Amino acid sequence: MRKARTAIAAVALAALPVAVDTMPIPPSSVQGSGVVTSQVFVDPSLPIRTRAGKLFVIALPANHTTGYEWSFVTPPNATVAYVGIAYQDSTSGRVGAGGQEVWIFRASQPGSVSLAFRYTRPFDASTQTNARHVTFHVQVTPA
Repeated sequence: MRKARTAIAAVALAALPVAVDTMPIPPSSVQGSGVVTSQVFVDPSLPIRTRAGKLFVIALPANHTTGYEWSFVTPPNATVAYVGIAYQDSTSGRVGAGGQEVWIFRASQPGSVSLAFRYTRPFDASTQTNARHVTFHVQVTPA
């Protein structure tokens, strides 16, 4: 399933805002569609503000070698459309090093939505109750 989800999200990312991401996503990391966005968000304590029609990315630290992955707790509503997801390996070269999941969304219409995620091992019920949770608050303004 991970390979299928990765294939969905072929996106080229460039021109990251300063102080938004501690693990840069180089343009060569997730290529394919030619879509470019500079709106990459990693800090759930900061609101995401974007315009209708724009793409934005939420990058979450992850380590797929452990079996853990992020999933929606509350999926997007009509304000934001889910485009896809990709996993970016660490650039450290170390075996078992974590990377990040890159979640791509399109701001569809003005409004606000909270996107909640949890980090679990989907096949391990014991991780469901102690899961790590993050919520990003998105505000979409007219184009």
